[in-house]
Order: sequence, then C-alpha cells, then structure tokens
Amino acid sequence: ITYDKDDTDVPDAQKDALTAFAKEALKADKVVVINAYASGNKEEETVANRISLSRALALRVFLIEQGLDGGRVNVKALGMKNPGGAADRADLSFN
Repeated sequence: ITYDKDDTDVPDAQKDALTAFAKEALKADKVVVINAYASGNKEEETVANRISLSRALALRVFLIEQGLDGGRVNVKALGMKNPGGAADRADLSFN
C-alpha cells in the first residue's frame, strides 16, 4: 500500500483489497505482519518513525474491524529502514 508523504490514514482506494486480504488471512488462520515505512532525511528520522507507526496502527485497526483478532496482527514501524521499493508504503503479509 502506498501513501503520499505525510498521509497515515488507510487509503480509500485500498480498502476493498484490504478487506479481501483480511478474509484470506481469516480463512487461512494466519498471523498478519504489517511492515510500515516513511520517507525523510536524517533530521526527520523521528518523524518518519512516527508516521510509519501511525500507518501500521491504522491498518491494524482496519483489519481488526474486518474480523481479525488483534493478537494475530503484528506491526513493525520501520521508518526510513526501507529495503527497496516506494519509501512511503506499508507491506502486508501473513504466515
């Protein structure tokens, strides 16, 4: 899921896909992992960490509202520790 630089809300355009993802995770009885990232420079590292945390938590709340158990949704706010791809994003997976 990609974001504009400072956005933290779940993007409306992604809600249908996230609902489908939640249904798949429920069906498979899997733990969901959310890795959230945010762009910035060295002086903005704390801000980037907070933005990534806000994104991860907003996604977690959305998934819980879709029926997932909150204990099975793990969040990682990684700030600027981006291994590649869009700088302002969240990656969701289940295992």
